[in-house]
Amino acid sequence: MKSKNNAGVIDVVVVVMLFFALVVSSLFVFSMSFSKAKVKIYDYQFIDGFYAKEKIAKYYILDAGQKAKKKIKTFSDKDAVRINFISYFKTIFSNYSFDEDYLIELQNSVEKDNFEVVVDDEKIIINVYMEISGSTRSLKIIYRPVIIEEFYLD
Repeated sequence: MKSKNNAGVIDVVVVVMLFFALVVSSLFVFSMSFSKAKVKIYDYQFIDGFYAKEKIAKYYILDAGQKAKKKIKTFSDKDAVRINFISYFKTIFSNYSFDEDYLIELQNSVEKDNFEVVVDDEKIIINVYMEISGSTRSLKIIYRPVIIEEFYLD
């Protein structure tokens, strides 16, 4: 008498179904990540806009820093130089009139002392923290550059 073993056939069917489910889920994940990659690649001009805004902010920081350095009379006491530079820098930067939101936010940030000034024997170093944000239909970006400028003492 021969007996049929149906349990082996069911095991093979289950393994094939699991393999099929794994392939389908892998293809689904791949297709979802591929669309995100296309957004990142095709929005390079959007990123360039952030760098352009950073350069504009850097210009105003450099200009205000150079004007503040010119107002300092003596460079003998580092603490006095630092305090005077901060005071002059804040005054000069607050006198700028901006229309763009990111520059207005930068101006408010400077008024709230959201920057650092270090004075050594040769130069004044200023680190200014800012935030530039923007979005497209499918992507929101927040860019937080730290602008570092050096002003050599004469």
